[in-house]
This record gives sequence, C-alpha cells and structure tokens, in this order.
Amino acid sequence: MSLLKNSLFVLLIFTALNGQIGGPDYAFWSSLEDDKKVSFVQGYYTGLARGMKILKQEATRMRRQDKFWSPPFSHENSAKRMSEFFTDPMPEYSEIAGMVDALYESPDNHHIVLETAIHILMLHHGGEEKRANTLLLREQKRVLKGR
Repeated sequence: MSLLKNSLFVLLIFTALNGQIGGPDYAFWSSLEDDKKVSFVQGYYTGLARGMKILKQEATRMRRQDKFWSPPFSHENSAKRMSEFFTDPMPEYSEIAGMVDALYESPDNHHIVLETAIHILMLHHGGEEKRANTLLLREQKRVLKGR
C-alpha cells in the first residue's frame, strides 16, 4: 500500500511540474493543425457563450424570487469580462485563429497564455486598441523581468 501511495505522489509531482502553469500558450497552439485551431476557438467561444447564458439565467431566476435582488459585483464583473471576448460584428472562428497565429509570430509573445492572447486580439478588434496594447505590453514586461 505504501508503494502505491508513493507512486501516486511521484506521479502527481511529475504531472504538476510538467503541466503548464498559466494555461495553454504558444507551445500548445503551434502544435495544432489549422483545423484543430479553428475547432479550439469554436469550443472556447461555445463555452464562453454558454457561461454568459448561465449567468443571465441565474440573474433572471433570482429576480423572480426577489424583485429587489441585484447581482453581486462578482457576477456583474464576470459577465463584463466575458463580454470583452465578443465584438460586433464577430469575426469567423478561422479569422480568430489566424489572428492568434499572427500574434504568436513574434517570439516576444510566445509566453502569453492563449486566453490572454484571444482577449488582447478581441479588444483590439472591438476598437479598444489602447487597452489591448496596454495588456500586451504588460504581458511582455512580465517575461522580460525575468531576463
């Protein structure tokens, strides 16, 4: 039994050390074929849209139970942050995948987590270039500090 516990512990440590701490980034993205990149983006956006729908449904349900209910700040902030990933008009999934490819062409951006990369790109696409550039520079500075 002790050997099994030790083996599981070692496996857990190796998994933790081998895993990506901040989420998938350039290494993950560049390993995907083009059709898989589009599928990833589609799945990502399907999840975001579903999350936003659930937040709205929950708010509606709570308002039915209590007409004086107002959403907590965390609920409002979550909905606001998720909506930043959407623009009007929304580009095709393949276009978003192409934008991610273009961002990752620069080695300075290879460390940026994929979720943050998409956020930067969609802010820029939605007309918030200054905010997108600020976020991009913050991510680049974060890695340059360690050099």
